[in-house]
Amino acid sequence: MNAANIVNKGSAKADNSHAVACNLHMYCFEQDIRLQAEWRPRKEDKFADFLSKLHDSDDWKLHPRLFQGLDRLWVPFDIDLFASHTNHQVPRYYSRFFTPDTAGVDAFRFSWGRACWANPPFGLIRQVLQHAQACGARLGLIIPYWPTRDWWSLLTDDGTTFRQAVRAVRWLGQATDLFLPGSTGNELPKGAAAWPVLALLMDFGAPGTERLRIPADPLAPRPQTWRPGQRRC
Repeated sequence: MNAANIVNKGSAKADNSHAVACNLHMYCFEQDIRLQAEWRPRKEDKFADFLSKLHDSDDWKLHPRLFQGLDRLWVPFDIDLFASHTNHQVPRYYSRFFTPDTAGVDAFRFSWGRACWANPPFGLIRQVLQHAQACGARLGLIIPYWPTRDWWSLLTDDGTTFRQAVRAVRWLGQATDLFLPGSTGNELPKGAAAWPVLALLMDFGAPGTERLRIPADPLAPRPQTWRPGQRRC
């Protein structure tokens, strides 16, 4: 009830609630929105109560410094396929839930184009690869080095080289700030990953002729960890 009063009338308390209310009303004024807050008992709004307590373990993102380096190196990405209003890397993004600035809810409902960024929940990687292939998409994809997972066979058929849709590979290392936390209580991955992490540039619309070699295991000698500013090879 107090929150509804603050939205409607502002607050005299020495906190930032009045400023938040003013910013909200300014936004509504600019968008020609008429806003009137009303208190509702929790039992009458179970969905909003659920969202307010949502614990999203997949709310995380690659460090923007690394993303920007890949964006310059490979292709200017124009949509973030798996993001939220607090962690999207580019202005256009698909989200799990509706937000005012999302381009759409559930990335798998849409046809993917030629400049997609995908940092998906790792449990969705098989579905990501299958949908990208069906769309003939080109995308930057973040994956863990997990050769024993069922989706690994979609990347390699011999265990030593990637399939031809993989056009470029970068090992991102295990820096303490490799992944940044989101706003809804994510757990993993966050900070230093417990496994090697790869960034792949994949093109299912125009596969290459070269098959890029991959190491046999995570402890095998690997190319020098790539960082933004490093010259193209």
